[in-house]
This record gives sequence, C-alpha cells and structure tokens, in this order.
Amino acid sequence: MKKGSAMNMSDLAEATGQTARNIRYLITEGIVPKPEGFGKGAVYSVEHVDALRRYESLKAAGVTSISTIRDAMSSSRTRVLGPVDGIVVVFEDAVGLHDEDAVVKRVETAVRKALENRKDS
Repeated sequence: MKKGSAMNMSDLAEATGQTARNIRYLITEGIVPKPEGFGKGAVYSVEHVDALRRYESLKAAGVTSISTIRDAMSSSRTRVLGPVDGIVVVFEDAVGLHDEDAVVKRVETAVRKALENRKDS
C-alpha cells in the first residue's frame, strides 16, 4: 500500500483483517482515528491501517482493557513488553529519555525481581 493511498471501509477491512463492524467500534472508542468524510463516502488511509496494527499488537501482548489500549494508542511512542508470568507492561516514552532500551531492561529486571520476591514469600 502506498503512503497516502485512500481506501474505503471494505478496503480497510481487507487490508487489516478486521471486520467493518469492529473498525467502526474502535473508531467510536477512540482507538482508531475518524475517517475523512462520513457514511459511504468515508475515506481511510495508512494512518488507519497503522492504528489497527498497533491495536492488534496490544491485544496480542495480552492487553484487553479498552481504556488501557486507548491510553497506549494516544501516546506517540508506546512499547509493550509481552506477558511475563501474566504481567503486561505498557511503557510510554518519557520526556528526555535518551536510552529507551536501557529503561526497558531496568523495568524488565525490576518486574522479574518482584516476581521472584513474591514467590519466596
């Protein structure tokens, strides 16, 4: 798909594997941006495809709460750490953060240590 290519709801559903009904629901919930225009004349773009892919990534990582997904989607840079013993961490980039990977590693280490301490209790 070319950058900026316009599509209708049927094209968007086909490109993302989502049903039109679910896409409309996610738009209503603020997970996916509103299209240009409305009704049968609504136009979707790569921005909508990207939002639906981010949504799928969060769901695949175990995030099920719509409000948590909405919060993560509103962040320009969100990183999801997959489940660690049933825990999912949504990491949002902080202002002035220069080494994101180091922070993610520290969070992962802290979570693992907390889990070990909980098991020892």
